[in-house]
Amino acid sequence: MLAAIAVSFYYEILAHPVLALRAISIGWTPWFILQIWFGPTLVIPFAKQFLPPSPINPLVLIWWTVWLLSARAAGGWIVARLDRPHATAMSLAVAASVFIYGLRFLPWVWFHFANTLTNTRFLPYLVTDIASMTLPVLAALFGGLWGAPPESESRRQEAHSTP
Repeated sequence: MLAAIAVSFYYEILAHPVLALRAISIGWTPWFILQIWFGPTLVIPFAKQFLPPSPINPLVLIWWTVWLLSARAAGGWIVARLDRPHATAMSLAVAASVFIYGLRFLPWVWFHFANTLTNTRFLPYLVTDIASMTLPVLAALFGGLWGAPPESESRRQEAHSTP
């Protein structure tokens, strides 16, 4: 089943490489807006003033929820709404790019995992690193699936768009 999804995704991306690049750039736009424009001016000063420097507290969890929904899920949703006939493949392309970007946390996961074996104070950092790798990918997939049209509507649009 997963192999069939992977092969179908591969052929869909090969058939529409420009759409895939457009989907990835559109899917990353909400993240850039939040991280580059709003982060340094609004979020970071607020976080430094009100949030304690602990990796796990209620305000950090609220921020993660808002960030995942507004940056990652919104990107997947926009891509799925713009590329209706290829919504699933393009949403997977965005999620794959988010996964590849999240691999930058892998050295930290290994570091915190190795240190957690000898000292449990590293466990919250390990959990945060694993969440930083997995939750954005899941949020992008969630947004893409949420914005994708039902199968019947997708087939109807494909029938009207083919000459």
